[in-house]
Amino acid sequence: MLAIELDTTVEDIKRRIEYLERMNIIRRVSLGVPGCGTCSGCEGSRCEGCMPQGGFRNMGEMWEIV
Repeated sequence: MLAIELDTTVEDIKRRIEYLERMNIIRRVSLGVPGCGTCSGCEGSRCEGCMPQGGFRNMGEMWEIV
């Protein structure tokens, strides 16, 4: 979707994201919260206690600015 919006290629977007990660400008956001307390060790999974209201439907990958 970014490639379409920015009128470039998917490879270009991946390269730019990798660069921003290497420069510690952005970091990938985990969709699970280890040890949320509502399940037994939800690390890496997506239990209801780890999800925001409505969930992350069709979100793909997410990053945050460091």
